[in-house]
Amino acid sequence: MFLGVHKVQVRAKNRIAFPAKLRKQTGDLLFVTNWFENSLLVLPKAKWDIVIKEVFDKASFLLPEVRDLDRFIFGGTFEVELDQEGRFILPKYLKEYAKIKKNAVFVGGMWYIQLWDEKLFENHRIMNQLQIKQKAISLFKILKEKND
Repeated sequence: MFLGVHKVQVRAKNRIAFPAKLRKQTGDLLFVTNWFENSLLVLPKAKWDIVIKEVFDKASFLLPEVRDLDRFIFGGTFEVELDQEGRFILPKYLKEYAKIKKNAVFVGGMWYIQLWDEKLFENHRIMNQLQIKQKAISLFKILKEKND
């Protein structure tokens, strides 16, 4: 389980340090790709393989929505390997997509990790705090309908 918010700085040549606490769980081989709300998804190989199998192996590529998601995810995916100091180079394409400047945050999401520009994450977090009660109620209603 990936937990917490970990602040980092983007160094010269787009080098970014992956938090040691997360590295213990992921190992040195990561997949980084476009994600939602201008964030990036960061997964270790084992989790990446599960996502691919569970989402895309079961989806029909006859549907345009599936093809669009496929291009969004796979077209923006880069395999990165951490160096001895736990750093990797953030590809320019992903850095631009996520609008990451100097400061970034890795955010745990149970089975996945997100990478955000620090200011974008803070803005999203503030907006989410204002809406979280209503989101929780809506989700509860959806889950209740499924179980009824």
